[in-house]
Amino acid sequence: MNKTALACLQGRTTYAIGAGIKACTGVQQLQQLVQQNGSAMDHINLAAAIVKLQKVFGRLVIQQQQQVDQQAATLLKQLWQLQQPKLPQCEARQLANIIYSVCVLPTTLQQQYQSVVTEHLLPAFKQNLQSAKPQHVSNVLYGVAACGLRLPAQTTQRLVDHLEAVLADAGDR
Repeated sequence: MNKTALACLQGRTTYAIGAGIKACTGVQQLQQLVQQNGSAMDHINLAAAIVKLQKVFGRLVIQQQQQVDQQAATLLKQLWQLQQPKLPQCEARQLANIIYSVCVLPTTLQQQYQSVVTEHLLPAFKQNLQSAKPQHVSNVLYGVAACGLRLPAQTTQRLVDHLEAVLADAGDR
């Protein structure tokens, strides 16, 4: 994280925290940011941090991944503890990004959080389904498929029905 991003964090506004999250280039930096600013992070910051964690993992070489697995698991647990009470504030976009990010994490972390996806994140997303855009629904479906998570047929059908309705509505305009 550069000095400018660190200076922005001194104000601890959610905007500054978001800029700090974007500036993080590694798990250690992200973990430090969360430890220092976790209580000031809103639901958008927390979703962004989970997405950033997934992106950081995507850039690591397998050998490096093994070294940071434990660190990332600790950070993901901390992020989830901060995010869970704020789920009702999340919009469909943020929930879709969190679901997708958790589902495409390395398998070791995915497996730890599959129950979080099915028991907490997907129900919250379904409650926001009416405001979900096609991209949000496709992110959820892709993420769930990518990690091999089996959804109840009723849930899958509801997501696909919503996607079809939104796409049909967009075609009528």
